[in-house]
Amino acid sequence: MCTFFLKTGACKYGPTCKRAHIVPLVSETILVDQMFRDQYSRIKNVAKGFDDSLIEIDEEEVQKKYDEFYEDVLPEFEKYGKISQFKCCNNLVPHLRGNLYIQYVDVVSAIRAYIEMDNRFYAGYQIRIHFSLIKDWKQAICAYNGQACPKYSECNFLHVFRNPNGAYSLPFEGRSREKRTDGPRHHHQGGGQSGEHSR
Repeated sequence: MCTFFLKTGACKYGPTCKRAHIVPLVSETILVDQMFRDQYSRIKNVAKGFDDSLIEIDEEEVQKKYDEFYEDVLPEFEKYGKISQFKCCNNLVPHLRGNLYIQYVDVVSAIRAYIEMDNRFYAGYQIRIHFSLIKDWKQAICAYNGQACPKYSECNFLHVFRNPNGAYSLPFEGRSREKRTDGPRHHHQGGGQSGEHSR
């Protein structure tokens, strides 16, 4: 079983991964592939040992674009039920960059969103939605959650945008410049896996 896919709903190896990817038939959480796109979305697979300091990211500009995206998209997904979590990835790795995770309070709402939104178009791109098993966000989100992460350019745990007004924030989020001190959760040398999944 692929631990990264189980924790984050995504895996850098995709269908070629040697470990099983468990995709639920239905779930309270939906994953919208790369729904948020910005000028950094075109960054390709990052080679091992890549120096992410060479990427000059204007965080304020990206956050402003994300805020506009949030205000535009949230009301659309709220049509289908009450949302308990709304997370969008700010990772550099292409299998996570721009992924949008929406957790509803019940499965029926998530199914409605899937039926109505899958294969629609947004900003010129077709929306692709999957159900995800993510429920434990503390396991899914990187302990650093920002550029302070020593593996930021290739981290396979979620780095999430800050939502406007702190909406849907979790207690352990918000300190992107320093590692949280709420105890060990995962290691950046494999995140609970070894071999082909070590980073």
